[in-house]
Amino acid sequence: PQETGTCHYDQAQLDQMVKAAYDRRLQIAVHAIGDRAVEMTLTALKRAHDANPRPWEQVRFRLTHCSLINDRIIAMLREMPVIVDMQPGYVSTNIHWSDDRVGPDRAPYLFAWRTLWDLGLTLCGSSDLPCENLNPLVGVYAVETRSGYDGYLPQGWQPQERLTRYE
Repeated sequence: PQETGTCHYDQAQLDQMVKAAYDRRLQIAVHAIGDRAVEMTLTALKRAHDANPRPWEQVRFRLTHCSLINDRIIAMLREMPVIVDMQPGYVSTNIHWSDDRVGPDRAPYLFAWRTLWDLGLTLCGSSDLPCENLNPLVGVYAVETRSGYDGYLPQGWQPQERLTRYE
């Protein structure tokens, strides 16, 4: 909980790269894990869009991972219809150590599918192969149960963030 990750770019570099791609009308997808990285990414996306506004349905920003967010990020996402591409399998494989790594206050914001779904965002999932299993049913299991593949926590880890199979 006291540790932070590392960013590959500072805010100015990220802003510059995002704006260059946006101005060329490329669909931008950024991998961001952790609240600092996600907030930096959303800031860069918003700055690019504000400098040259286009209808959101033409922009289609995509945020890959988007894990370990916070209330400030949720507020930003309410204003930006970003496509969120999370890797559901991680919840089932990381379940044994997630609370220890992020702490009890931040744990509800790790893989917050229900929270993001309820914002009306477009959610999609992927495997993040080779890190996780390619089988899409593995991801469906993780989203629906939030339990370990080994049966750990059958009631689900942070079960308030489950989605139904239909969702």
